[in-house]
Amino acid sequence: MATDAAIRCGLKLATFSPETEAQLKVHLPPTANIHNPVDVIGDATHERYEIALKTVMMDENVDGAIVLLTPQAMTDILETAKIVPNVAKQVDKPILCSFMGIVDVSEGVAYLESHGIPNYVFPEAASRTMAAMVRFGERLTMGNRILPTLTVQRERASELIAAKLKGETKRYLPEREAAELLGYYDLPLLYSRMAATPADIDAVADQIRFPVAMKVVSRDIVHKVDAGGVKLNITNVEQAKQAFNEIVENGLKFNPEAKIDGVLMQQMAGKGVEVIIGSVHNPKFGPIIMFGLGGTLVEALKDVTFRLAPMFIASADNMIRAIKTFNVLQGVRGNPPSDLLAIRDCILRVSTLVADHPEISELDINPLIVYPEGQGAVVADCRILLKSTTA
Repeated sequence: MATDAAIRCGLKLATFSPETEAQLKVHLPPTANIHNPVDVIGDATHERYEIALKTVMMDENVDGAIVLLTPQAMTDILETAKIVPNVAKQVDKPILCSFMGIVDVSEGVAYLESHGIPNYVFPEAASRTMAAMVRFGERLTMGNRILPTLTVQRERASELIAAKLKGETKRYLPEREAAELLGYYDLPLLYSRMAATPADIDAVADQIRFPVAMKVVSRDIVHKVDAGGVKLNITNVEQAKQAFNEIVENGLKFNPEAKIDGVLMQQMAGKGVEVIIGSVHNPKFGPIIMFGLGGTLVEALKDVTFRLAPMFIASADNMIRAIKTFNVLQGVRGNPPSDLLAIRDCILRVSTLVADHPEISELDINPLIVYPEGQGAVVADCRILLKSTTA
C-alpha cells in the first residue's frame, strides 16, 4: 500500500547499492526482502528494525524513509519507536513513520511525536507527506526564486489609501478609485471616464471610443452585476444616456439607501480568456493571493490556487500551472495559447501591492482578460476593501 501510494504521488523508490543489500542479507532473516521496499518479516524485534533502517539510510541512493509497523506479539512497540529518532540523529534525511493502529501503538506514537518524528495512521498519508516534502525541497532550489523588481508608486498608493480611510475603519473602493490604486502599481487598465449625470455623457463621448461598458459607481453596491448595474456594448450617445438611467434605477431598486456617484464609461475589452486574481488579508498569515479561471467560472469550477505574498517569480509561475484547467490557458480546440507572462506580471504586481499595503483587506480582479501569447492582458473589473490597521 505504501509503495503504490508513493508511486502515485510521484516518488521514486530508491535502488540500493550492492553493499547495502549485502549488509541487509547478513542481518535479516533469509525470508526477508532485501530490495526496496524492505520487509523485515512479521516477527521483527526493534533490533532488526534498527539495523535495517540504519543500513538503508546510510545508502547514498536513499533520500528518505518511511517506517511501517503493524502491532503483533513479537514486536515491542515502544522500543521500536525509540530506535527511529536515534537513527534520525545520524543522518540528514527525513524519516516518517506509520505505526498502524490506535490503542496498541499509542505509547510508541507518543514517543515518536515527542521526539519530532511524524506518525501517520495510514501509510498513504505518509507517502503523500513525503512527496510534498520533495516538492517543497525542489522549489527551494529552483530558478527564479527571487522577488521581482517592479517600478511602482508606493507613496501615492499610500496617500490614496489614507485619504479614503480618513475617519473610517472600513471602506469599499468604487471601481474608479480601485482602478486608480491598481494604476499606481502599473496593472493594465482599460481607458475609462466617469459620468456623474446623463448630461456628462456628451463630453465623455468625445474622450472615449465606442463601444463602451457602463457600470454603476457606488460604495454601497459591491456586486454590480447582481444589482443590474452593468450594461455592455453601448455603441452611441443615445444608448449611453438610456443605459445611465437604467443603471441608476436598477441600483436604487437593489439598494434604496445606496449613494450613487454616477456611472463609469469604460472602453470595451476584446475577447480573451477570463481569469481572476484576488487577495485576502489573513490575520495570521498576512496577504494571501488567489488565482484561477475568472468570470462566472470561478464559482462554478472552484478551481483556484493560493500563495502567500510577497511572492517569488517562480511561485507565480507555479501558481498559474497548478490550476486543473491550465490546459485552457495553453490553448484548446484551436485557440491560441494565452499570454502567461502577462498573467505572471499581474500576479506579481498584485502580490507586491497587497504586501506593501496591509490596509487592503480584500482585492478582486475579475475578470482579468488575457489575450494570446505576446498580446498582454487587461483588467476588466476590480473591487477593493480597505480596513484600518489601527482599528
